[in-house]
Amino acid sequence: MKQREEDIEILHSQLGEASRLRGIVERQLEEALETVRTEREQKNALRKELATHANASGSLCNLHANFEELCFEDSAGQDELDSGYQQGSCSQLNGEVRVSTPRAGQDFRPAPGLVSDLFSELSLSEMQKLKQQLAQVLLVGGWVRGG
Repeated sequence: MKQREEDIEILHSQLGEASRLRGIVERQLEEALETVRTEREQKNALRKELATHANASGSLCNLHANFEELCFEDSAGQDELDSGYQQGSCSQLNGEVRVSTPRAGQDFRPAPGLVSDLFSELSLSEMQKLKQQLAQVLLVGGWVRGG
């Protein structure tokens, strides 16, 4: 009878230990689920931000293409210019005298070289920002997985 009471006491202690371990595992599982939810929300936010940047970049590319088209139509034979102004104090194009600085009411169209330089600079800075964000996400993602 005494042996049986000792066995029952051992079983109760094992049951208590199993219950305690189960509680620990459930808390860890809840923490892991919360971490996964947070990561998912962060990824979705980053995807939205990336889509916003991609749309902005796409808009810039369309604008760039439109500027190139306008400049190509307007500057037949003027591709060697790399500044926004005509060379010299004035020049004559199609019988029309143009001054190097546009006056009020005159159209000012920059040279193609200037436009493409500006857009390549904008694209480069945008790409650098996106690369930095990607590196940061990868760094944080690696830290979360490793930690």
